[in-house]
Amino acid sequence: MGSAGGAETGGESTGGESTGGESTGGNSTDLDPLMGERDIIDDVNHTEESAPHPGYSGFTWIQGLGNWFEGSHDASTQSVLSRTGEPALAYYLASEGDDDEVSSNVLWAELRHPSSRAADLRDYVGLAFWAKMGEDGGRVDLHFNTRGQADLAEEQSEGARVTFELSDQWEEYTVLFSNVELDLAEVATVDFYVKSDDMSYQFWLEELSFICAASCPK
Repeated sequence: MGSAGGAETGGESTGGESTGGESTGGNSTDLDPLMGERDIIDDVNHTEESAPHPGYSGFTWIQGLGNWFEGSHDASTQSVLSRTGEPALAYYLASEGDDDEVSSNVLWAELRHPSSRAADLRDYVGLAFWAKMGEDGGRVDLHFNTRGQADLAEEQSEGARVTFELSDQWEEYTVLFSNVELDLAEVATVDFYVKSDDMSYQFWLEELSFICAASCPK
C-alpha cells in the first residue's frame, strides 16, 4: 500500500471538474482516506523479489512488464532522501533552461513494454504518484496517452490530461478517473510533462500506483 507518510497536508488541492478531457489535479487531501489500497506499479527501488534490480527503468506489475522513458531513452534515477528521510532512488528529470538541447521535458511510463499495447485500468478508480520539484516548485501536466508512441510530441498525444502544481517537498498527488474523460481500456502510457517558464527545472518521481476501489486485483 502507498505510504501515508510525507507531506500529505502540505499544499492546497486545486480540485476541479474535467472539461473537454482536461482536469486539474490535487494532492491526496482530495481523497477519502478510507478509499481502497494502492496497487504500487513502481516504487523505483523495486523492493519486491520479482521486480528488476533497483534503479532499472523497467518494472513488473499485474499486467506484465512496463518501462520508464525520458524522451526516447530509458529513464535515469538519482539517489535522494525519500519522504521517510531515508536514502532511496527516484526517477529524475532536469533541464538547465532554454539552451539545454539535450534534456527532454517528459518522463513517461509505457504500461505494456515493449509492445506499447494499451493496458486495461478498469479495475482501478484513480492514479497516485509521489513527486517533488526543485526549490521553486513547478507544474506537471499528466497525460493518459492512448497512442503509445515513443517520444510523442505533446500536442499529438491523445487522452485525458490533468495539471498539477508541485512543491519542493515530497507529496502524494492523485487523480480520480471519474473526474476525467478517459477510456480506461485504452491507456498505453502515463506521461509527465514538466513545465517551467524558462524550461529550467528539477523533477523527481518516487512512486507510481493505481488506486483500487476496494481490494486490488491479484
